[in-house]
Amino acid sequence: MQMKTISLLLTVVCLLAACGQKEQAGGGSTPAFPELTDPYRAEKAIENGDVVNVHSRIANWERWEQFMKNVAQQTPDQVRITSYTIEGDPTFEELVYDGKKVVFTYDDSMDKYGGKDKGRQTTTCEGIAIASKSKGKNEYILKGCDKEFGQYFELSN
Repeated sequence: MQMKTISLLLTVVCLLAACGQKEQAGGGSTPAFPELTDPYRAEKAIENGDVVNVHSRIANWERWEQFMKNVAQQTPDQVRITSYTIEGDPTFEELVYDGKKVVFTYDDSMDKYGGKDKGRQTTTCEGIAIASKSKGKNEYILKGCDKEFGQYFELSN
């Protein structure tokens, strides 16, 4: 009787431990993004290591550059880009690179004026490309995405 109770207890503990683990969109090889809080102010986003775009003023650009170096070296990495609407609401673009493909998630769920279709959308893309270079600036885009909204990702420094 005691052995059955111990076995049952161990099984429950193992199940609870497995349920408590978060799986990443990119397969779990990179740590989870910092949790999003509401409100998610630019200062908090910068502190969390996000690349932050406030009306074309970019903070933490070096984080994007490191992400691109890791992609070039086929090293798994992830980056979150937080942009702010005119009203000050955050939108998020998360890119998780697994060494081969990029999982791109667009999230406008905190945009109070985002319309009825707001929320999280995810697509898998073949990679990231430099679309153009002008005046010393690069414009980055996603290529080969399996869903159309991935083609709307654009970032420039």
